[in-house]
Amino acid sequence: MGKAVIAKITKPHGVRGELKVLPDTYDDGVFKKLKSVFIDGKMFALEYAKFAGGYIILKLAGIDDMNAAESLRDKSVSIDEAERPKLPNGVHYISDLLGCGVYVGEKRIGELSDVLQNGAADVYVADGGEYEIMFPALKDLLKKIDTANKLIILNEKRFGETAVYNLKNKRGEDFV
Repeated sequence: MGKAVIAKITKPHGVRGELKVLPDTYDDGVFKKLKSVFIDGKMFALEYAKFAGGYIILKLAGIDDMNAAESLRDKSVSIDEAERPKLPNGVHYISDLLGCGVYVGEKRIGELSDVLQNGAADVYVADGGEYEIMFPALKDLLKKIDTANKLIILNEKRFGETAVYNLKNKRGEDFV
């Protein structure tokens, strides 16, 4: 059985080993039902989960102080695929979208490397090698999303109207 990413640890919370995590689930209530989670392939018993704003505070067995919690900073929290809440049609987990090949018609323009969630619509970021391409996640732009085959196909006309290119320098950093 595969593992599914449901959150990312952002930082320790307090001095008793709690972890502040950013959820990547459709239903945050899944955290209240879990008995265990995986981090770097290691299973941890979940002592409790509580909600704090847009974040969730997790307490894992064996993580009992700030130093132990700090060692897990920026790691992904996973569960067995079968435990992940099912999504409505047309809704996808960000972790499933990342790494998908992005195509405009039949031309590959890159690989989805990030999803920005800042406004009215998510913004997808495709890594095109020397440049990044950003485009909004609009229904009339996204012709097909097939996470099983790691494929996103975009409407060519709408792509031309909405895409923004960001050129990167040779060290892979954005130009200012």
